[in-house]
Amino acid sequence: MIHSEERFVKTHPLYTSAKEGDARTAEGLVDDLMATADLAGLKLLIGASTPFLLPVHALETEGMNVIPRVFARALSQLFDLPVSAGVIQINRVTHTGATGYHRLAFPAIFGGEVAPGNYLLVDDFIGQGGTLANLRGFVETEGGKVIGATVLTGKAYSAELRPARANARRIEEEIWKTA
Repeated sequence: MIHSEERFVKTHPLYTSAKEGDARTAEGLVDDLMATADLAGLKLLIGASTPFLLPVHALETEGMNVIPRVFARALSQLFDLPVSAGVIQINRVTHTGATGYHRLAFPAIFGGEVAPGNYLLVDDFIGQGGTLANLRGFVETEGGKVIGATVLTGKAYSAELRPARANARRIEEEIWKTA
């Protein structure tokens, strides 16, 4: 779920310092953006479950990006959900402002402890979905179950992390034709 248009987030006066690691400005940014966000869809996704909120914890070119952690904490307070802090990104990928090629060539790798249970992934931005896909893969490989992901902003086409069923079927048919 994407909560705000990219142009509003990236031009927000608090965005740059929040992205660089200033937790106080990240709180202001998240508060401002959540005030206008439609959180009903997120509540519907969560339903009666109590997933762990798992923010992407990554060191970026600008510094330690605290926006996902602050966003997760705000969602925790709003929906009374626990925040998981045991998983971190163990490499530096410098995806902010990167090309699609760079994102594919330098994927995020995660490590840490995954407790059994359901997870809702939390990040500040989704571009092509690679970071969230890799985090999902890590969590599920370690025994957790990812029920979804939420981000403050991103590319609208990235809200769907799996191909449409019809597209997947066409790809599968093409593969079988060449086999």
